[in-house]
Amino acid sequence: MRTVKYSDTSLPKVSEKDWMELGERAKRISDDEIDYSDAPATEDFSAFKRWNDPTLFRPIKQDIHIKIDADILAWLKSGGKAYQTRINAILRNAMSAVGSV
Repeated sequence: MRTVKYSDTSLPKVSEKDWMELGERAKRISDDEIDYSDAPATEDFSAFKRWNDPTLFRPIKQDIHIKIDADILAWLKSGGKAYQTRINAILRNAMSAVGSV
């Protein structure tokens, strides 16, 4: 899947008149005219499984100050912007491996 990013300046300007016309058309369109080809079937609830997915767990973040060796920090940052997320993942894996202290 490719991510496309837009800025405020790259998007076409939509006038209030255009929005009003779109709203009026939305009121007139019948269910048969709606294109659902890119929507998952309503009978398939597998997409909702993600709400219980432990890999999507988002714990509360707490700000701290720690000192990390420069070479370790350079290695973590070499993977891109999300180096703090990688630090958390490494620590969580270590915590899981050790178990309760």
